Amino acid sequence: MRRLSIAFLSSFALVPSQALAEGSVNIGADQGLDQGNFESGPNTDEVKVDVLDASEQIRICSSDDGNTHGRDLNEVIVRSPSGVQYDLDITISSGFCTAAGATDPFVLPADLEGVGELETGVWTVDFAGQDEFSPDTNGQNTRYWDVTVLDDDGAPVEGSRVHSEYWQLTAHGFYVNPTRASFYPYVPLGVNGDYTFRIAMADVAGFRYQVFANRIGISAFPSQSHEVGQGVFASPEYELYLGIPSIAQGPTLVPHIYDDADPGDHVLAHFETDVGLNTLNDVQTDGDFVFEANIAGTYQIVIDTNDDGIYDSAVDRLIVGDAVSGVNRAPWDGLDADGEPLAHGEYSARIQLIVAETHFPISDIEYASCQYALNGNHVCAIDSSGDCGIRIWGVDPGAGDDAVPIDNFYNDLDVDDDEVLDGATNLPSGDPAGTVDLPADCDPLYASAPHEWYDWQACVGGAFPGTTCSSDINCGGGDCQWVGLGDTTIIDTWAFGDVDAEVAVVVVGCEFTNEDEDEDGLVGCIEAQDYGTDPLNPDTDGDGLLDGREVNDTETDPLDPDTDGDLLLDGTEVDGENATDPLNPDTDGDGLQDGTEDRDRDGARDDGEPNPNDADSDDDGAIDGQEPEPFADSDADGTIDVLDPDSDGDGLFDGTELGVTEPDAATDVGAGFFVPDEDPETTTDPTDADTDDGGVSDGIEDTNRNGRIDEGERDPLEGSDDIPPEDAGPDAEVPPDAGVDSGPPVDAGYWDYTVEAGCAQRCGVGAPGGHGPGAFSSLLVLALVAALRKRRSRPAESADCATGAPAADPERADRSTARRKGAEADSLRRSDRRAEPRGGGARGDGLRFAAGPPALK
Repeated sequence: MRRLSIAFLSSFALVPSQALAEGSVNIGADQGLDQGNFESGPNTDEVKVDVLDASEQIRICSSDDGNTHGRDLNEVIVRSPSGVQYDLDITISSGFCTAAGATDPFVLPADLEGVGELETGVWTVDFAGQDEFSPDTNGQNTRYWDVTVLDDDGAPVEGSRVHSEYWQLTAHGFYVNPTRASFYPYVPLGVNGDYTFRIAMADVAGFRYQVFANRIGISAFPSQSHEVGQGVFASPEYELYLGIPSIAQGPTLVPHIYDDADPGDHVLAHFETDVGLNTLNDVQTDGDFVFEANIAGTYQIVIDTNDDGIYDSAVDRLIVGDAVSGVNRAPWDGLDADGEPLAHGEYSARIQLIVAETHFPISDIEYASCQYALNGNHVCAIDSSGDCGIRIWGVDPGAGDDAVPIDNFYNDLDVDDDEVLDGATNLPSGDPAGTVDLPADCDPLYASAPHEWYDWQACVGGAFPGTTCSSDINCGGGDCQWVGLGDTTIIDTWAFGDVDAEVAVVVVGCEFTNEDEDEDGLVGCIEAQDYGTDPLNPDTDGDGLLDGREVNDTETDPLDPDTDGDLLLDGTEVDGENATDPLNPDTDGDGLQDGTEDRDRDGARDDGEPNPNDADSDDDGAIDGQEPEPFADSDADGTIDVLDPDSDGDGLFDGTELGVTEPDAATDVGAGFFVPDEDPETTTDPTDADTDDGGVSDGIEDTNRNGRIDEGERDPLEGSDDIPPEDAGPDAEVPPDAGVDSGPPVDAGYWDYTVEAGCAQRCGVGAPGGHGPGAFSSLLVLALVAALRKRRSRPAESADCATGAPAADPERADRSTARRKGAEADSLRRSDRRAEPRGGGARGDGLRFAAGPPALK
């Protein structure tokens, strides 16, 4: 529908001669009969009229001005029950009426040539209509009209005779002329009487809209509001009268589902499959609800699939269909509301037999609420009932009462928007009409208000409520936007005439018995239905844990032998001597999977294996997964690195070499294998005793072994400060730094330290360009220079001691380096033999443990 406002046409000022009885007076003087768009050909709205006695008359008038698109002489077309057509020509003085009344209306049969009395049955009245302000877009309509049946005395008959199954109306514009009209769906039950309802519309504003009723609402989405595609709509089914139908008499038989209290041989409500009554299993996955009804109607079966004890069709599985008088079968596929199979268990289902189920689906009505009064378009006109929105009442024809309280239902969950719908649903119990009064100000947020919604224009960026946006002027020249449910949203409200209900029980099981045949702690039916395990195998996945224990205790997967994928069987992790977490592949969080640490995967802590329950197995400050080569033996001492606190045997603990400053929670500091690194920005290789390959081990260069280059220490990342001169000879020994009483013995005759050309030069005594013995004062200078060096990445320098010129013979240098390294090794071996034992081991080129590697935790 196009959203265009139109101007209201001027009415003719006439003095009424007769009051209107059925027509505009019922639906509202500003609710015209929408005749469609003549641009695509005539499209008229026929009104039906019941004539019950041949002595009755029909009075007709219309606001047609007599100049309408080819129907100037037949503005009103009347057809008899047998199909005879009569044309009536409206003029300003004949058959014309306004909202105030009629002047000289047509009266049938007097105005039908050659007709002495009316044929009984249903007559139709076809109004031609007149142009709206913009007929190309807004079509034509009959603004004011009256069709009244008179008795033989000329007085209006009792009850309503005018009806249509599809009222097509127009309010002549958006957000104008909200109606408070009522329509009366008539539901015939044949020999069992009938039901009549009153659909009360209070502050309902559509532009061009339709009103009708049927049994299920939207065909594809029964008993719920829904967004549908353009052109897809629910179908009209029941006749809607403008008052209590004259033909209404009420029901003569109420619905009943036979139960065990009824005498005679009747079918009692139950669920039935090929494998037995009230049972579903993995062999028989569907079946039928069976019940016997005393009357035709509709059925609603709600299966309490969420097992909360509430039969709520908005969330539980709902099955609907037509019921016959006699035995009925309603198929069920065994699925819940989301299309998923139900788990093993016992479920109850409520079977309802309903007569006169009546839905009122409505689309493209902008609002049905007093909410719109808040933004200034109109004032909420509270009537005596105080109802704002849409409410369905029962009707008692015999008493003339059209406000009998009955439950009203709606389910807007699929189209809910907190800003445009007042509540998502009133299921499962409904809301009895007439039992709740709205506050005096017609508060739209009142929880028990009639079914309502609204749609409005808003200024872009603005919030509702606020200034309306019927034009850009109201928005200060800004843009307008529509806020609401949209043209293709159908809102459904419904009620029942009478209902009877019975409850059936369904047991969802399987082909196996409810015995625990394999004695694994799970009954066979539960295994097959819920977990997929083998009811005849106590340990389906063969991981050493019984299926029932995995389901009820360890929470592991009974179909996966290694639930966490760490290469250890679940049973090994749970029941092993050194048990680990079967749901966590790295129990101690050290970066090594449990199955990697338990190398033979037997669940025990064996010699030579790290501990999967201890993140730092050797307590050196480096957690197991941080060790560079955890399962290598870098110093070939027979202990793998992850268990060796000094993996390369250089006298520095691995955590110190890796720059660890704070011990992990898993590190046992009391074991004595953790020394915090005091310069974590520089690190050495814990798998290489001589990181800089200078010939002296890291632990000798970092004499106090704190990870920092202190005064008098060499740099374990700078090889040039620990290689003796090539002329020192094969037996040259590397002296300790000044002031440090550790390391190999000093041969002062071989070494002196000077600073030349900005770098430390080491020259052998007696060598060309060298310095004499005893120059220990130069050691202090060397110590200061060394303290300024970084442990990482300094440029290599080499120079001739005498001249400062670069060394010129690489091959000779390589040979000298080899000789020096050999000499270093010989010196260290001699030093090991001479050194006094300190700290429980012999002091040499690396830390040695008198009793082997540290004890395993």
